[in-house]
Amino acid sequence: MALGVEYRPNDIFTVGIYPIAGRMTTCTEEILRQNYGLPMREDGTYKKVGLNMGLRMYGGINYTLVKNLKIISTITLFTPYTAKLHDKVNGQPFGNFDVDWDVAITYNFLKVFSVSLMTSLKYYDKVMIDGPAWRKYSEGPRARVQFKEVVGLGIGYSF
Repeated sequence: MALGVEYRPNDIFTVGIYPIAGRMTTCTEEILRQNYGLPMREDGTYKKVGLNMGLRMYGGINYTLVKNLKIISTITLFTPYTAKLHDKVNGQPFGNFDVDWDVAITYNFLKVFSVSLMTSLKYYDKVMIDGPAWRKYSEGPRARVQFKEVVGLGIGYSF
């Protein structure tokens, strides 16, 4: 949920800034909670849910390049207000943005088939991920870029 301003100059482009935005992080596995930047209790255990208020910025493109070829791209940036400056233990410093960037390219052909390529890039400053096992020297857990891609083939017909 967020309160802010969104600007749509046309059907293709959208941009928004939300100075009052909320974010909730949940993790049910106790062993992973520290890696997801969840708050620590006084007894040394981590909470299941973390809430943040902060600044969110958004940009999006929804463009039909040629007939039946559509490109959709969205990027969302979030930085919390609630953390103390330079306090990496209890919070993410303001100005360190978490990034969610999604791209989807879809092509429809023969009126019933579609092919799609979807990618998702994520970078969260407080999510700690171990380095690859093949490295000779471990860097230990740290913030890293996460990337996912999906290729799909679909069949559908509208009456």
